[in-house]
Amino acid sequence: MKKILLTAVSVIAFSTSANAATVFGVFGSAASDAQAAAQAQGNTASILGSLDAVSLAGIQVLWVLNGSNNSQTADLIGNAALGSFVSNGGIFLYHDRNVTDAASGLGQVGGGAISFTRDLGSNIDVENAVNPFTTGPGGTIDDTTLDGGNSSTHGYATLGSLPAGATAFLNNGTAGNVVDFSYSFGSGAVHYSSIPLDFYIDGGGSNGDSFRNIYTPNVLAQVSSLAGAVPEPATWAFMIFGFGAIGGAMRRQRKANVKVSYA
Repeated sequence: MKKILLTAVSVIAFSTSANAATVFGVFGSAASDAQAAAQAQGNTASILGSLDAVSLAGIQVLWVLNGSNNSQTADLIGNAALGSFVSNGGIFLYHDRNVTDAASGLGQVGGGAISFTRDLGSNIDVENAVNPFTTGPGGTIDDTTLDGGNSSTHGYATLGSLPAGATAFLNNGTAGNVVDFSYSFGSGAVHYSSIPLDFYIDGGGSNGDSFRNIYTPNVLAQVSSLAGAVPEPATWAFMIFGFGAIGGAMRRQRKANVKVSYA
């Protein structure tokens, strides 16, 4: 029995650890730097050439960096494959310079009614004190950590317009003017930021090291935790097999211990 129990537990341990790394797909500006940042945390990351259903298949987190100040990432608008990806459990991480038309970029993933305002600034504060995003592998983010950048926020979303259950992480120095937030959509989630991370991810600009070394690892850890919240089907299969083996071994042991008596 002990041997069977150990085997079953080993199967469970192997199946969960095998899914520890998050599979990222990166698209847009500074894609090579974003790929390197994701890989630096032990994740798998590939650069995507498009955002169709075939390209999105097999990834857990889609990370898009919009490097345009004048328009939304065209591949997001009206993209039904993106909607299906998130609603079926995918995570969409979006760093957006444009902000003005962000609702159109999020229209397929439940963000079409969010009120966005373009407003360049360099002050970033913590919006929510109970905030796991502010403590992560890069360190702690407080009200001064990300200040003093070069237009480090390009706008904000009004807190009251966020989807129900959304979590607001950072603001532009005014409570309720949210520059970093996440919300659920179907079985997946969206994490949006108006921080132009394509500019900062290589450590460029004023206070660039804080965005590269603190903010980036923390936000990647946050979306990885969302991606790993539910075991994948293969993991469930191994777990069910493992628990079944344990149960079967226990039943056989009980039978072996029963002493038969005769009247």
